Amino acid sequence: MPVFTTTGGLDGPPNARLTFHGRCLLVRRVVQGLRPVAHVARELGVSRQCAHRWVARFRAEGWTGLHVPPVRPRDHARTCRSGRERACVVSCMTTN
Repeated sequence: MPVFTTTGGLDGPPNARLTFHGRCLLVRRVVQGLRPVAHVARELGVSRQCAHRWVARFRAEGWTGLHVPPVRPRDHARTCRSGRERACVVSCMTTN
């Protein structure tokens, strides 16, 4: 079941092992508690690589980095960039 955050949005996919709270807990235990990442990862049921990734994001972005980034694409796969579309139109007009 998805976990709702205080901001009202879903906090990651329904099958995610760590919610925002779990990621905060992981970071606190590693950074403030000075515990090995592998031990904390095992306690929380995630891989060592996953735990290292969240700790690195915390060190780079702070607490806001522990929120899940949006998974939707920036643009639609079927749309062209305006410059590319213009080049295609010009090419079609000059060949006909």
